[in-house]
Amino acid sequence: SLNFAVRLVRRATPLNAPEPKLIDNQDGTVSDVSTGLMWMGCAIGQTWNGKEFLGEPKSYKWDEIDNIPLSFAEFNDWRLPSFHELNTIIDRSRVNPAIDTTIFQQQTRSGGWSDQWYWTANRAVWHERAINAIDFYSGAVSAIDNKPDDMNYVRLVRGEWL
Repeated sequence: SLNFAVRLVRRATPLNAPEPKLIDNQDGTVSDVSTGLMWMGCAIGQTWNGKEFLGEPKSYKWDEIDNIPLSFAEFNDWRLPSFHELNTIIDRSRVNPAIDTTIFQQQTRSGGWSDQWYWTANRAVWHERAINAIDFYSGAVSAIDNKPDDMNYVRLVRGEWL
């Protein structure tokens, strides 16, 4: 017979009911309670009709990002997320897409490997022309050499920089 010591703990919420990290604000935005950031619930190019997102995401060249409208859901302070910020909404327990689809629904394109890259605001430190990007198909992260014809998607955020 084996004897083991036992230490009891008390938890405020049951183990099967974790605190939500992402909250659907019902206005086309998603709040991340762990970071304090608010995300556009869709990629640029899609529109919110009050119930769901319509249309397809639009891809952009890096030089076109400055011309993206920054007004959505009555906020005018949207911006391109940092590499770290965009990485916080990747769900590596999923693939195609690697994002919480109960919160972000079908707003992220599913498809092939090259269809899923999203721009971030960060340049890679090892190469002045490389821009960090995240693949929402697999959750992979990379630095893209930012050739003039590179096209990637954009998901905007608002809040204090992380």
